[in-house]
Amino acid sequence: MAPKARFSDGEKVLCFHGPLLYEAKCLKSQIKDKHMKYFIHYSGWNKNWDEWVPECRVLKYNEANLQKQKELAKTHMKAKKSKAAKIVIKKEPEKEAVQPALPEKPPKVKSEKKIVASPTPAETHSEVQTETVKKKKPRPEPCFVDEVKVEREIKITISPFLKNWLVDDWDLITRQKKILQLPARITVDHIIASYVKEKVSDKTLSATKEAVIVTVTNQIRNCFNVLLGKMLLYKFERPQYAEMLAEYPESSMCQIYGAIHLLRMLSKLGGMLTSITTVKGMHSLVEHLEDFTRYISVNPNFFSLNDYVVASPEYHRRAL
Repeated sequence: MAPKARFSDGEKVLCFHGPLLYEAKCLKSQIKDKHMKYFIHYSGWNKNWDEWVPECRVLKYNEANLQKQKELAKTHMKAKKSKAAKIVIKKEPEKEAVQPALPEKPPKVKSEKKIVASPTPAETHSEVQTETVKKKKPRPEPCFVDEVKVEREIKITISPFLKNWLVDDWDLITRQKKILQLPARITVDHIIASYVKEKVSDKTLSATKEAVIVTVTNQIRNCFNVLLGKMLLYKFERPQYAEMLAEYPESSMCQIYGAIHLLRMLSKLGGMLTSITTVKGMHSLVEHLEDFTRYISVNPNFFSLNDYVVASPEYHRRAL
């Protein structure tokens, strides 16, 4: 039975964009991939921001949800101020740690040829400024992989069921030369939306925890869009990826690819994660990622061997 639209065309609503709620208007609704989606215009925003969103991102415009909007905005501002304060505090000890070491362990010189004059404070300051300028590069959409420096590997627990799917997926693509039907039967966008919907349906969940869940899942979405073309595809899949980019230029990759590519990312994500500002922050992030991974594991309908099809001879020639 086809799902019914909860919001009518032209209705004023509240819609999640990132971790916050914004006033918006539902322009139209449509069933896409057996799921109801709404074409949203954010009030006061340029129409270039208009987008199709799943139902779980849209809320009724009423007093209760307006209060939720205020609480999320307040929590978000506190988090930003806290993060800025931690960055300032972190920079101070680094200067103190470098200077005391200089008189205790002077450099050993084996021959006169190797004697090098110590840099003056002005030269050192200039070098630091130069290095800082070199390191500043424009970034794509932020995700937690971009926000941290690599120090040690973090492991995300993958269930045996999901590990078996990773093995089967590798065999189907690389040995049997099959490809996945795209757009996927169940997209990454739908998986994330259904996870968020299940979590926020808990009435005991605080506004702060709800904001964290929305933030983390949005970061997962952003990371997937960034990493897919860089490290989540087998060589045999690259011609298909080029086709998707040409055929759906206005769609993000999480609206085209599905569960198995998301699983590939989660299996690699641990190796890219590192200590964030505090141990508590890292534990919290890992817990949310593992909870999300468990959610995928208990929904086996996200995966199906029928999603794989034999590639045509023409595709084989392009993949060589």
